[in-house]
Amino acid sequence: MAYNELPFHNNIFHLLYTKYKLDIHKSNFWGMNKILEGSQNIINVYEDKTQPSAAFWNTTDYSYMLYWKGGHTLINNILEQSINDGYDIPFYKTNLPQNENIIVPFKDPLDRFISAYFTSIFKVEHEQLYQLTEFQITYGNYNSIYEETYKHLDDFMKSCTTSNDAEDLGYTDSNKLKTGSFAYDNHFMPIHILLYFALVGGQQRFKIFGYNLDSPQQQYIFTDIIKNENIPWIHKERLLNLQTANNKFIKNVSRDWKMNNPVICSEITEKFLENDYTLISALEKNSIIYGF
Repeated sequence: MAYNELPFHNNIFHLLYTKYKLDIHKSNFWGMNKILEGSQNIINVYEDKTQPSAAFWNTTDYSYMLYWKGGHTLINNILEQSINDGYDIPFYKTNLPQNENIIVPFKDPLDRFISAYFTSIFKVEHEQLYQLTEFQITYGNYNSIYEETYKHLDDFMKSCTTSNDAEDLGYTDSNKLKTGSFAYDNHFMPIHILLYFALVGGQQRFKIFGYNLDSPQQQYIFTDIIKNENIPWIHKERLLNLQTANNKFIKNVSRDWKMNNPVICSEITEKFLENDYTLISALEKNSIIYGF
């Protein structure tokens, strides 16, 4: 598949809710109704200087989307460090996309949802336990730390099944709404909401391509980083061992919880994540590009 094999679009709302058939009512759980109403408490996350994690790395061929829980830390570290070290690289970072070809990286939405919990609420409210999972797991304390971590995840996921919207989901401080941010933690922000923000007021036309971060294939910005001779190997080698924000212990707890709770997983997916799964199904058709 090449870039010219996909059609251009010029209306992200129409693309999401008419062509891809996302459910607007489920997007309203995440505040889409407030966005469309122009609420004064909602501002575009790409233009909010207090929330710098949503942005794009641009090349002559495409704009690569960065966002919370979407692998942004790794790409930022490699490219920003290379620039800071004085290397001339063909990537530049902007708040909104500068190219008509938009690359949207994605992971499994349920995994991303659970990961968001651990890097927001869990990390803040149970900081000491979080530090134990990072650095101090031993044969003697494994079971006790596992059981406590599992219980916190279980309590959180069960609490989500009783909520009808994402209000206050994640870690928020008392001043959050005063900054024009959402009531819920941006780590949980769905991909389709992020994509809407990126394209609703920008360029006149665009094409959207997906990149599965759970796939071992190297594509798009990953390939371009590896091939670029101006990026030093000390930065490139980070791509050889892709890491997530959650450590191996937390990933094991997450895996076990999902295996033990298929009904709750289904409830949360149906309530909060169905639109992102629908979007990903569409993006997967656009994921493989040869000879670009």
